[in-house]
Amino acid sequence: NECSSSPCTNGGTCVDHIYYYKCTCPTGFTGTNCQYSIYPCRSNPCQNNGTCNDLSDLKASPAISNYTCSCIAGYNGSNCEFYWNKCLNNPCAYGGTCSVVKNLGPPESYSYKCSCVTGATGANCETALVNKCDSSPCKNGASCENKVTSFACTCVAGYVGITCESGW
Repeated sequence: NECSSSPCTNGGTCVDHIYYYKCTCPTGFTGTNCQYSIYPCRSNPCQNNGTCNDLSDLKASPAISNYTCSCIAGYNGSNCEFYWNKCLNNPCAYGGTCSVVKNLGPPESYSYKCSCVTGATGANCETALVNKCDSSPCKNGASCENKVTSFACTCVAGYVGITCESGW
């Protein structure tokens, strides 16, 4: 009995013949063992809000069942199963805003883009256009940290104030 191993899947019915078997597939399935869904998007194979694109060719002999997934920004993989978001580690300096960008493919891939605040430049907004510390605004041995539109002084013990100008 060629059907003893239950070769038909997805509810297919096995018909035993001498030295071979044939599966009678239920509606919506095809293939030697009924292993292919004619409507592959019905099972919602695309994860994480991906969109399923049915590429099936039902007129082909045998019918071809295929699909692709269009993933939303931050996800990739054949079923949008992988999370990829370079913005999670906040690569944009000085308060820049990070956006995930889908690159033209194939292959499908993602990168990021920083939108810099006024006064900063560079791929990651890492360069302040004007170094506010160049004028040495911090007094009494304080260290200066350049900000995009200002500076910050870290005072040594015994001094206070925006520029560490006052002793106490």
